Amino acid sequence: MTSTAGTTIPLRERTRREIKDQAFALFMEHGYAVTSIADIAAAAGCSKASVLYHFENKAAILSEVMEPTATHMDALVRRLVTFPPEQVQERAIDEFIEVAVRYRGLAVMLEGIQIADEIPSLAAVADSCSLLPQLLAGGTDADRLSVAMFALNGAIAECKDQERDDDSLRAVLQLCLRRLLL
Repeated sequence: MTSTAGTTIPLRERTRREIKDQAFALFMEHGYAVTSIADIAAAAGCSKASVLYHFENKAAILSEVMEPTATHMDALVRRLVTFPPEQVQERAIDEFIEVAVRYRGLAVMLEGIQIADEIPSLAAVADSCSLLPQLLAGGTDADRLSVAMFALNGAIAECKDQERDDDSLRAVLQLCLRRLLL
């Protein structure tokens, strides 16, 4: 056991945390699809067996890595649906931008995977987030929903630009989403 600021962290918990942290870094750098369990084990300084002792598979690691983001998005959508219709669209744009900037690395990490198919534990959150285009569109009009999906895809693509700082990303997302959606 190791002591950190007066608390003792068991080796098992430290190993699990290290696996998760290293997996997160690798997913961010290379993407989920191309990162292997062997890559994660090597980066964490343990064996593949140790990784698989702590996590059932790579999807289970991703599920745990994504849990804070998924919870945040789910809470955001649940909160937005409680607002009066005339306030929802602008709030959805502003709050989505903040979430997109905060978790911008996920755009790189998740490229090429289907969340609900590969990570069933996050399917409920994916269902909740399926309301996001409607909230951004300000309704259910088919053309407005198409524009909202276009805007969402563009925002996600822009989040992949690691050269852009957070303030610059926030500004470009504000400009684009507001022009497209309002």
